[in-house]
Amino acid sequence: MEVDKDGYFTSDFNEVANISSDIKIHSSTMESIVRAKTQTKAPFYRFYESRYS
Repeated sequence: MEVDKDGYFTSDFNEVANISSDIKIHSSTMESIVRAKTQTKAPFYRFYESRYS
């Protein structure tokens, strides 16, 4: 997907994702979401389990 000069996805992304055209999503936000969803456990859970298990 294409991003603009400020790092936001263009209207093409919004159209494909069925998101209103007035919403802007920054590419780093999407990277964070993908990283969080692809890790086996989020860092917070590792801390929580090691401290309280």
